Amino acid sequence: MKNHLEIIKKLPLWNKREVVIKKLNGGMTNVNYLVCDGKKKYVLRFAPKSNSLLGLKRKREIYNMNIASSLGIGPKVIKFFPQYNLLIVTYIEGKDFSVADARKQAHIKSLAKLLKKLHQGPKSQDKYNPFQTIRSYIDIVEEKKSWLPKNIKKILEELS
Repeated sequence: MKNHLEIIKKLPLWNKREVVIKKLNGGMTNVNYLVCDGKKKYVLRFAPKSNSLLGLKRKREIYNMNIASSLGIGPKVIKFFPQYNLLIVTYIEGKDFSVADARKQAHIKSLAKLLKKLHQGPKSQDKYNPFQTIRSYIDIVEEKKSWLPKNIKKILEELS
């Protein structure tokens, strides 16, 4: 993490302005930071080298994020620093939904409208099949002899 903080502070994007940096919780594949330069807020996403093992590609991610941004439903890509595998996007204010929030009809309708807008927009790069992705991840975990729930195969069958 110290290395990330040093990288963030040295980025030319800030034009030597002081920045406030806060590590964000969560993130399945990235280490994420919220950075405020006194004027705007940004999310900085450092991807580990293991992302390629999971089939994640920054170029595809950036392409698809640009589509979502052009439709007004995603953050704007500000800059990509390949030497750090660091992607910087605008920060969008929001709130986490609780289970109760997610079940509200108005929220479900809003989500459906956003998904419809996304799917009617420009085609994203590559197709994404979440079930195939899960199977691929499980294959990787098994190959690396890492831990998996004992009933993972049964869970997958129930999902398919």
